[in-house]
Amino acid sequence: MRKLHQLDYIIKKAVPGSVLVQPELVILYLLEGKMEIRCYEEKILMKSEDIFLLSPGMECEFLHASDAICGTAFYSPAVLSKIMRDMNIMLYADSARDMKHSYSDLREILQEMTKEYTLHAHETSAYMDSLMLKLLDCLIEKYQVRKGIIETGAGSKDVRMRRMMQYITRNLNEEISLTELAKEMYVSASTLSRIFKKNTGYYFADYVMHMRIRNSLPQLQSTEQTITQVALNSGFSSSAAFNRSFKKTMGMMPTEYRKNMRNAAKEEEIEAEEDIREELIRKGYQYGRKELREEVTLDLPALRPQFYDMVWNECINIGDMFEMGRANTQFHVLYLQEHLHFKYVRLWNIFSVKMMISDGSTYGQYNFDLVNQILDFLVQNRIRPFLDLARRPDTAIRSEGSVIYFRDEYIPFASRRIWEDLLEAFLLEIVNRYGTEEVSTWIFELCHNGFHSVEETRVYEDPNYDYFEVWKYAYTKIRKIVPGARFGGPSAAIGHDEEFVSGFLKKCVQENCRPDYVSFMLFPYEFAQGMENLCSRSGLEPDRVRQMKQLLSDAGMADSSLYITEWNNSIGNRNYLNDSCYRSAYLVSCIASLWSQVDMLAVMAGTDWVSNYFDSNKILNGGIGLIAKDMICKPAYFAFSFLRNMGRQLLAKDDHFLLSRNANGDLFFLCFHFSWLREDMIGNGDDIDLQTVRQIRFADERKLELNIRIKNPEYRGEYIVKRRVLGENSGSILNEWAKLGFETRLNREDIKYLQAISVPGIGIERIAVNSQNCLDLTVTLQPQEVILLHLYPYSS
Repeated sequence: MRKLHQLDYIIKKAVPGSVLVQPELVILYLLEGKMEIRCYEEKILMKSEDIFLLSPGMECEFLHASDAICGTAFYSPAVLSKIMRDMNIMLYADSARDMKHSYSDLREILQEMTKEYTLHAHETSAYMDSLMLKLLDCLIEKYQVRKGIIETGAGSKDVRMRRMMQYITRNLNEEISLTELAKEMYVSASTLSRIFKKNTGYYFADYVMHMRIRNSLPQLQSTEQTITQVALNSGFSSSAAFNRSFKKTMGMMPTEYRKNMRNAAKEEEIEAEEDIREELIRKGYQYGRKELREEVTLDLPALRPQFYDMVWNECINIGDMFEMGRANTQFHVLYLQEHLHFKYVRLWNIFSVKMMISDGSTYGQYNFDLVNQILDFLVQNRIRPFLDLARRPDTAIRSEGSVIYFRDEYIPFASRRIWEDLLEAFLLEIVNRYGTEEVSTWIFELCHNGFHSVEETRVYEDPNYDYFEVWKYAYTKIRKIVPGARFGGPSAAIGHDEEFVSGFLKKCVQENCRPDYVSFMLFPYEFAQGMENLCSRSGLEPDRVRQMKQLLSDAGMADSSLYITEWNNSIGNRNYLNDSCYRSAYLVSCIASLWSQVDMLAVMAGTDWVSNYFDSNKILNGGIGLIAKDMICKPAYFAFSFLRNMGRQLLAKDDHFLLSRNANGDLFFLCFHFSWLREDMIGNGDDIDLQTVRQIRFADERKLELNIRIKNPEYRGEYIVKRRVLGENSGSILNEWAKLGFETRLNREDIKYLQAISVPGIGIERIAVNSQNCLDLTVTLQPQEVILLHLYPYSS
């Protein structure tokens, strides 16, 4: 039995089967592992760094525990009575289920408390007590259930029980009346008694007696008060009444309990406390939090530089061809080309009704005016088209699958003959207008688009429609009219279309029409029963690429180019993760994991105009663009900017950095700390609105410290280290907009302000090569942060 002070914080391993019923306010903080608890018949699964508040008197049963180490903070009724002016205040903290709070403020305090508990650095308890009071203040200020309104997700039953428990604990030393409590809660005493018995298993009077006995235990163990004093302090009218109740509850008299506990508990408790402290020190909790640390030593002359292709910079998706004709979209494309230097823009729905090429029924009469206008813009600005010739419905969707709008404006071609004639006429038109040499640099594709039904993807009406025959016809015509152009497909999804892709590739080999490249879509989704679900683990993308390569190998096409023509962290274009630093860290991490494994990696998409609709009336709407509608660059844009600024010689890479060098010998460290969504967030983690995007929980929320030692640098003096930081506090339009309360009525000056402030931070320092001929760098990254270091010799 612990010795209870008015404020207390202890750390123990969770013991399944134990039951905690305390008169104190209790905060559970799971340092690591998993544990399942039960409160009021509700089961709650807690995972690492979860927090749960137990109101005074609230019974908590520990059901299961897996490698669980739990910190427990106790606040005595006396402390609560002194601090809380209003003892009717109700507090609620349950990070496992409550998605309206991030809980980062409580975690920060609890981590410092854990550090102090581990080191035992202060001679008195003053510092720990101050942290305990800071924690309580944070709970009162930010985690109240105010005015009886359930703001945090607690059920009404939960709130009523908390009210009853608070009444009991604040009056443990006074007279307690069920009738008085019933009046306060505007219910009858019989109703309240029934509710209480149902939720606790005790009659009200028995429970009050039980709690008074519980309140007496630490006084018996850790004070020299007489039995009479303990009895009166615990709310009993006399020592005789106390003795009777104590014997009934504990099976022994108070004097016997005091003797037994003092003899047995002291040495055992000290040993257990020292054991847990030693374990915490081994695991690094003396640093305030068990941070991630990585030691990196690089002998510069021994590294073998490898020139690499920037496969992520080859192509960017822009979207529907008609949208490419809009001035806003063109302005964004020019900006992307000027600053990120993408070579190709990928467009689809070339043969849509809006392009006014044909009515789909008339043979031989086609109007290419709008097509030519858009292609003229691209060619004149030295941007190469990547044209998907297939049919694609125009949609905006949330990631969980709900459709905001769905428009199919593809020309309803009445027959195969008309479609084939139009395709040939289109190819002849662009060759005649731009020349064979120019068009031969373009890329063409015919997607299968397996996310839509067969009816939604047919390019012409025919009951015997066959994708491969359509693809083969396009292959033949492109080979004949534009022999140098690349043509491929089918842009399918692993986990969804493997059987189709396998059959398609084998037919290509059999009929001697091998594509110049094989294309796939790549999203971190797992597919089941026709539905896509966000993957519950990180690292899916390299596995998917291995499966793609296996399909190519099985078909006898192992040497074919592999293009990822659609790629993002989310399928949906109404998901605010698309606007966040989560996406920028994901993109960089994914590029590093797929390094040299693919020949093209085309992100979705260049601009938010691609999915503009009536519902996209804010400056951010969860769109998939690198640039928001108001020409504000999002974190994903800056991720590509960082990648673009690296040197072209790769020297080293691992899970958290890329090291490169340019022709001048300057070094570039691109460091990143991507953390996947926490497992219990997967269910709704891909349907994120403005209310929840800033409270998203990640699998690992620790900082990452990279300690980098560069041995034998070329220059022996001082180096300039230019540091660019992309994270929540530098480069996040979402974070800056949040500071303005997500206001939608913004004028042009407001937008200009956000454009100017939503950029990565920059810092410059000088470091010297040490006596061991080494450069030592330390880079600390928050989760979802990306940092680019540029190192070059200092010259005065």
